[in-house]
Amino acid sequence: LSLFGCNEEDRTGYNENSCISPTWNNYKYDVVQIGKQCWFSENLRTELYRNGEEINYVVDDTEWKLSRSGARCFYNNDINMGNFYGQLYNGYAVTDKRKICPTGWNVPTDDDWENLVEFISEEVAYGIPVEGWDGMAYWEVGEFLKDSCCWWPEHILNNSNFKSTNNFGFDAIPSGERSFGGYFLDAGEYGSSKWWTSTDKAGEIPYRFVTFKDSALYDAYAMRTRGFAVRCMHDVK
Repeated sequence: LSLFGCNEEDRTGYNENSCISPTWNNYKYDVVQIGKQCWFSENLRTELYRNGEEINYVVDDTEWKLSRSGARCFYNNDINMGNFYGQLYNGYAVTDKRKICPTGWNVPTDDDWENLVEFISEEVAYGIPVEGWDGMAYWEVGEFLKDSCCWWPEHILNNSNFKSTNNFGFDAIPSGERSFGGYFLDAGEYGSSKWWTSTDKAGEIPYRFVTFKDSALYDAYAMRTRGFAVRCMHDVK
């Protein structure tokens, strides 16, 4: 194990019948139950894989671009940004067999995200026919995941028309990304939040994202050399 390995203070918080905050890598995460899923309500910030080995921290842009193994960083390599937004991980870290979520928790699959979308859409607009089914339009779900802070300048947020509802306590904030070239973009005002899935499709990895400009929860695919946030989750029976 690395010098930063797990200790007796680490508690996974995993219980298949409930949604309990875990302490992982000496940090206690806030969680929220949405339907039959328990989600971190903040972005992952661990320095370690589940077995206690350290995830490589990469500062240099070229090293990030050329890395073919797990890597992490703070946005702009600024620890204060990391403390607020969590860390960014490349796709190699997300798919590493050593796992980056605590025991009992996992990086959500593409299907896990679909289940979240289905629950929120039906919960918010149950009984209203949208696109041929009972639920809210897929592209509107993001509005209910975004935190009310941070997406717009304060003077705009004072207008309720620009304030996200965050109805389910998911607390999405604009944590940005690290591009495949190593540079940082889209954190903070007028930004976006991107989260990896653990589903591997033809070498690329699906991810989900929301932006400041609309209510959508988008899906797309990314090369493993990009750096996104991570939310851990588990099913609740």
